Amino acid sequence: MNLTRYFLLICLLLTTAACATRPPKACTAEWIEYEINDIYADFRRDSKSELKSFRVIADALENPDAVARPWLAFHMINLAKDVERVVDSYVDIYQSRIETIADTCDRPELVVDALGEFLRQEGAPELVVDMLSDISELSREQTDD
Repeated sequence: MNLTRYFLLICLLLTTAACATRPPKACTAEWIEYEINDIYADFRRDSKSELKSFRVIADALENPDAVARPWLAFHMINLAKDVERVVDSYVDIYQSRIETIADTCDRPELVVDALGEFLRQEGAPELVVDMLSDISELSREQTDD
């Protein structure tokens, strides 16, 4: 009898836990935030080294004393490659996921500056944010044609 009670208790706890982890209803503000945060988490994980380089450059631009850092030259040399990798990754994978949410929920403004907003949150310098946002916009216009 005790084994049956434990089994029922475990089933009840698992059912309750499953309900607590479900995402919110589609197209609500909470759902959109949940989905966008999920996309950003994946993008953050996939672009970790490039984002680190952007932060190092941002720090150097904001703190003149940081210019003497030995690794700064390395980050500056690789900036073009990092920008290309981030844009390619974003356009090929993440932009389409955000566009799907925007289309599903009839919220086109979600796509407008999603990459720029993400990069600002990650501490990228405004110069890099502007450059990547412009490249992303051009890419989006080319795919729309």
